[in-house]
Amino acid sequence: VAMNLQECQVAVLLDLARSYQSLKRHMKSVEHRSASQLSLEEPVEVAILLSLVGVKSILANQWPTLLQDNALRASVLWENLLAVGKPVGETVRLLQKMSGDEVVNQDETSQTLKDKLLLLQSSELLPTTLNLVLYGLPHQAIG
Repeated sequence: VAMNLQECQVAVLLDLARSYQSLKRHMKSVEHRSASQLSLEEPVEVAILLSLVGVKSILANQWPTLLQDNALRASVLWENLLAVGKPVGETVRLLQKMSGDEVVNQDETSQTLKDKLLLLQSSELLPTTLNLVLYGLPHQAIG
């Protein structure tokens, strides 16, 4: 599918919503793909490509997240970006402050699928508040 994204102001990518079972299925499906194909599924690489084609602000999850967390993110994003008209950076900061007391410290996030699977299996999940990252211009407003 070809898309012209030169006029796109904001891209919201709420992907990586996974459960333990869905991550296992995903691991099986990626066994036959090349490294370059797999790199296009990584958040930073996608943000770089979108930025290169002209998207001004990109919001993306940086690690797998629960579906409920994504639903909450989407609700807060749509309310504040569309209904209230807040800038993207302000809205992301609001999301970070919303559940700040739920933050769990992690040393480093591994980049391999097996490590992500083990992380989802473990009782210590990555901090939900720090998952959504804004790449690009924080002052963009929709409307």
